[in-house]
Amino acid sequence: MGHKPGHHKHKDKGKHPSPMPSPVIERNEQAAPKTDTSGTHTKQDVPKEVTLEPSVWEKWTCRATIVMAATMIFYTVFAGWQMWIMRGQLSRMEADSRLEYRPWIGVSGGLVSPIEVAKKIEIRFALVNTGKTPAINVQVQCNAVILPTVADIGDWMWLHGTSTVGFSSHPTFPPNGTIMQTVTCDGPHSKQTLDNISNKKAFVYSWGSIAYGDTLGGQHTTSFCYIVDPERKNELTAYSQGNSMD
Repeated sequence: MGHKPGHHKHKDKGKHPSPMPSPVIERNEQAAPKTDTSGTHTKQDVPKEVTLEPSVWEKWTCRATIVMAATMIFYTVFAGWQMWIMRGQLSRMEADSRLEYRPWIGVSGGLVSPIEVAKKIEIRFALVNTGKTPAINVQVQCNAVILPTVADIGDWMWLHGTSTVGFSSHPTFPPNGTIMQTVTCDGPHSKQTLDNISNKKAFVYSWGSIAYGDTLGGQHTTSFCYIVDPERKNELTAYSQGNSMD
């Protein structure tokens, strides 16, 4: 029996049509690392490092920077050295100026009263300021003694000091000024003592100290020691010890 035109019968009745194939999506994936099957570790292909050589301009810039840094270090050291020299020169100039313009007080000698029996021996000496500025708060202490030998004066200066006989105080002492200081040697003295002095078996000493300040706040001390010389009409002569000035 024949089929009518336009009508078809499906042989696979009851079956669904096959689904359409899924489109293939291409992925640009990174190539998998190659493996070295000969060993147990996996080695990746490491790209080679590219070393860029500095340009001529960069080389000269680096050299110029080094030269500038070295120059700055040298200049800094040289400037510090110059400052150290200048500071030392200024210090010396200041010290020289202080020495030149400070007061200087000393003893210019003196006279001794006539040495007579039953009388005290009076010693007068002159203090002078030979500096260029006034001395301030001048304190004078002095002493006098008759000793049998010239070797005992150091012990007497140490034992008796300089404050037992003569003392004077002066608020100011101008330049080129003079202050007369008097000290009395204990007495009265016997004829034997006077004969010993005349025959140089005994000696009359006068010693002391002068403390004073200057206008810049400095403090100074002058120590003096004189001996009576009978051969020079009882004049005072500077002794070989006990004289100093600062």
